[in-house]
Amino acid sequence: MIDTPEYESRAAEEKQTILWREVLGSRYADLPALRRSAGPLQALRLVGGLLRRGRRTYSSRTDVLEPRTKLSHPFGVVAAAEFRAGPDPRAGGVLDGAPALVRLSISGHPEEGGYSPSMTLKFLIDGFPSVNLHLMTSIDGQQGEYDFFRDPLTNILPVPASPAGKLSAPLLARIIGQENPFRMDVDHLAFRDRTGAICYDPKPPHQVVFRPKLSLPRTAGDFREALSTIPPATELYEAWVRYSADGDLTRAGTVVTSTEFVASDFGDRVLHFHHRRWGVD
Repeated sequence: MIDTPEYESRAAEEKQTILWREVLGSRYADLPALRRSAGPLQALRLVGGLLRRGRRTYSSRTDVLEPRTKLSHPFGVVAAAEFRAGPDPRAGGVLDGAPALVRLSISGHPEEGGYSPSMTLKFLIDGFPSVNLHLMTSIDGQQGEYDFFRDPLTNILPVPASPAGKLSAPLLARIIGQENPFRMDVDHLAFRDRTGAICYDPKPPHQVVFRPKLSLPRTAGDFREALSTIPPATELYEAWVRYSADGDLTRAGTVVTSTEFVASDFGDRVLHFHHRRWGVD
């Protein structure tokens, strides 16, 4: 079982193999339709779901949860990957290199303003729970632009301009328990390296910026079909790190795929990427 101490004690590469096997084993024969999200009824359901289940995403450290429909970014694709540090690793922790799983998704239905690309990274660690990273472009989305890799991804998002984004701010702030819900924590990346060793002199990042290394315009069809054409050994993003609000960005490494991207029931409904509140373990 994945949610057991025996699983957690395994080496990082073993965990990656186990999780990837589950992704492949539940691959969709036919892609489920992207969920429509507009309208008052759907909005009420989202609010109710966030109030009922939202806190769990911030408390559970396991790599899986019981099957459920994700409240946000419900559909996506998953690949095994590696975070490769630059020739002079300086970021510390898992940013000095680690095996990973990467999930690419959008916030909702593309024709309803839901084309807001996001990436979640699960850095796997020998003998310890994974470290997870959530990145987006913005809450407002790309307004009809369908190139998934058009904009950089980051953990500090601009203040939403759309009415829906503005309305979501106080709700998210209540669930997360922090004043600014659009600033996602990244200092935990520096606590341990991929072997599980404690970093006694960590340099906690303030912000990470992942700059796309490729372009993939969607001319027709489903974004998941377009992303599934990306071959293994592709450099997806180049990671840059800022250690203070006014500090310079320094290059930390790249995200490189080890496999193809796959859309699956396990990736959409079971695989869990722990959310972390700012400064709270």
